[in-house]
Amino acid sequence: MSTSGRTDSSRSTGNSSRKDRNLFAEIEMASREQYGYWRASLTARIPPAAAVCGCSILTSRLSSRQAKNIDTTSRGDVVEDAYLLCQTLDESSTPEEALQTLHAQSASIDVLVIALQASIEAAQLSTVPVKIAASMYEKTFEAKSKPKKREALFPSLIKLLRKIPQDTLVVLMFLLTIAQRLQAKGITIDDREPALFLLRSLLPTSLALSPDHFAGDSVSRLLAIHFDEIPGDMPLVLESVNHRFAAGKKVNLLSLISGQSGKAQRQSQKPGPGGVREIEGAEDKEIQW
Repeated sequence: MSTSGRTDSSRSTGNSSRKDRNLFAEIEMASREQYGYWRASLTARIPPAAAVCGCSILTSRLSSRQAKNIDTTSRGDVVEDAYLLCQTLDESSTPEEALQTLHAQSASIDVLVIALQASIEAAQLSTVPVKIAASMYEKTFEAKSKPKKREALFPSLIKLLRKIPQDTLVVLMFLLTIAQRLQAKGITIDDREPALFLLRSLLPTSLALSPDHFAGDSVSRLLAIHFDEIPGDMPLVLESVNHRFAAGKKVNLLSLISGQSGKAQRQSQKPGPGGVREIEGAEDKEIQW
């Protein structure tokens, strides 16, 4: 092959690689523990729709006045809106388009949560490796039938969490952080803890892995209950969610959407649109848990 041919091939491969990267946003999660001026951080990729919806849930105001259940099974209109939101966000070519989509569709917390999970599921991201999941399920099943093993259960799960590949672990912790915020506000999904709904795409389910049909749910529930006990050297703090849109502009979606939510709050008494539509409720905008 000529030098020109190799150059063209290399350029084509490079362009294709950049295009593939642009199809995903990059999450950066850092440890709580600090080592001098340095904190360990890990990254992973998720679809743009999941990134935008996740950031919206984490930075928008959520009502703490009363408990709320998100029904994902019987409200076809909400599910339809969620899938439409996913499609439109994935096709947004600029940050402005993404923000306009959120405002134009008046995305409620119900739509955002369903869209987040649908986007993660559709992307078919890497799940927890079967061998690790099987060990988690086995230890959880044993602890249910043997009370003496319950005290050692969560430390055992942490050891297994550390073995999960970075791409999967970071996404899992990102979703778990979102689930914790929803649960803190009294929000359930299909009358169950948010973690059970949001993590289901990452935990493989098979009778071959465990005799317990709901082993994945049990692990998700334990992670949610003991979230504050997860060691500080693990990726627990969401640092940024970066995405380069098709038009070429790279932005931190977390900062972008958080800023628009704050702007909307300041303009809430003024007529006309004010950035991202706020979710009705209190002033809570915490991101770190």
